[in-house]
Amino acid sequence: MQDIIREIISPREWSYIVGTINAILWILVFIYYRVKRSQWGITHTILLLYSSIAVVSLQFFIYYPFSDQMFDEMTLFPYIYLFIMLMLPLYPIIKLENNPISFIQRPRKSLFYIVCLGLIILSFYHIDDMFENVINGIFMLFVDSDTGLLAYQKGAANFTTDMSSGDLNKKVDYLSVLANLARTIVPVFWLYYLSLGDKNKCFFILLTICALLSPLNSVASGSRYGIVVFMMETTTVFLFVKNFLSQKKRIVLKRISSIVLVALMIPFFLVTISRNSGDLKNALYGMERYFSESFIHFNNHGLDAGGIRYGDRTMPFFKMLVGFDTAKNYPERLWKYRDMTINESVFISYVGDFTLDFGPILPFVLFLLVSVYFRKRLIIRNRELLFHQYILLYVLVKINLGFFSYLFADVYGNAHLLLLLMIYCLFKLDYQMYKRKGICYTSSIKTMPY
Repeated sequence: MQDIIREIISPREWSYIVGTINAILWILVFIYYRVKRSQWGITHTILLLYSSIAVVSLQFFIYYPFSDQMFDEMTLFPYIYLFIMLMLPLYPIIKLENNPISFIQRPRKSLFYIVCLGLIILSFYHIDDMFENVINGIFMLFVDSDTGLLAYQKGAANFTTDMSSGDLNKKVDYLSVLANLARTIVPVFWLYYLSLGDKNKCFFILLTICALLSPLNSVASGSRYGIVVFMMETTTVFLFVKNFLSQKKRIVLKRISSIVLVALMIPFFLVTISRNSGDLKNALYGMERYFSESFIHFNNHGLDAGGIRYGDRTMPFFKMLVGFDTAKNYPERLWKYRDMTINESVFISYVGDFTLDFGPILPFVLFLLVSVYFRKRLIIRNRELLFHQYILLYVLVKINLGFFSYLFADVYGNAHLLLLLMIYCLFKLDYQMYKRKGICYTSSIKTMPY
């Protein structure tokens, strides 16, 4: 049928129609779910995100002056495949939110504080150097329009130089690696701690500081990745956690979170403008491209990129553990897979990261298994979400938010995922052990009725 239509209209016009169909599909799904479930939650946010990307990508494809040089013509099947793949990991969240949840089970207090204190101590490793970099970096963003660009280029140049000289894998400061991992895991506990009525203020302040270290350091380094990921995941999970707050605290925290988001958005915009040497027009174009290009690139190359990467992007750490030959980092992958029609210098969504690694069939099977696994692990009983289920929900949310790339990719991302799953297993085993002894810890804060 598609071939018959192409005989009637031009490939460019057909691309416009394909993009329009994709945008309408996402909008209709969002509207349907919004009507079906009025209380805003995680699913609404993710569906709104992808609906917006579908619309903006269509606008970008049609109106950007050089889109015919940047992109190939679009076809319908890749968007159908992408829609199905994006919905598979979202399905367990949809089912979870359709269950009434009155409580989040409190983990054993001593274990919770031991884990949190361990993360806080690790997060404060080299904190003096980090604070100096953050303060200097953000200050320079206000006074020098090229600071963000220079910081970003310096980091990229140092990374490439280390790789070409063979020093990339030498003299690794493993404590620094653990510290960085701790800073990215702290938000899981910080957001949960928000739902508790009997918070220790000093402890909460420490968690807040540690949670903000990673995005602020990202800004100081001229990168937008850390702050984008932080804002997306914390905002989305907060929409779930807020149901366990009293109405008064919910209003207060909404105001505080709005202030924090605005405070984080300012350096984000400054980095964006700085990386474009103060050119506002190019900065706006860069933000639009940052937000929208993943859908178009997936349509063009997601199902056929002239080869596959054999998991070197999505699971290099696990390949290294079993002894497989692996391109361990970005420059190595660019060189090793230089003959493919697209590389990871552009966004292609987390689905695209998997299809470029394994082709279209194996990721479909993998996503189906992941959907079934998370669905079974996130079954709600007695209107109670167990704490280890909450950790698993956080992992699933982060996967779903990878509109530009897989957020657990590369060696560092794999280690991040592995550490989260280890913490999940720790709290699960602890819960099962104390359950056998007849001990149950339950949050006393109820949600609003569903």
